[in-house]
Amino acid sequence: MTFEKWIVKTAETLKSYFYFDDWSLEFSWRELDEDHDNATTVFSISSDDSYQQIYLNIFPFAKVLWIEKDYNKLITGLVHEFCHVLTDPLYKFGINAASNQTGPFLENIRERWTQKIALVVLRSLPKKLWFPN
Repeated sequence: MTFEKWIVKTAETLKSYFYFDDWSLEFSWRELDEDHDNATTVFSISSDDSYQQIYLNIFPFAKVLWIEKDYNKLITGLVHEFCHVLTDPLYKFGINAASNQTGPFLENIRERWTQKIALVVLRSLPKKLWFPN
């Protein structure tokens, strides 16, 4: 299985696992950006819960992890990003009300709890998802 096919198959499976079956999922294969520090970024995600759309960005470092057969980092990253679809609506509401002093604190809480949720989900995922066929 190719890298691209595995990403699409795994993301579509996770979409269903997270009960986002009626949401659309779009993929964007990103390039390195000289203006931003994304050399070690694996994935990012954004969503629009009003229109039930998920936008998954795949960065070049994901392909590096694939070549190195570091499937653990790949699946962990994908699950973490899908957890953002759950946590971001409340974050978006809160960050708009946050001050300059509380914004970074809120961002830290968001990432810590997104990762906690991701770890719970990872423990319940079938191991066949972790590795390409």
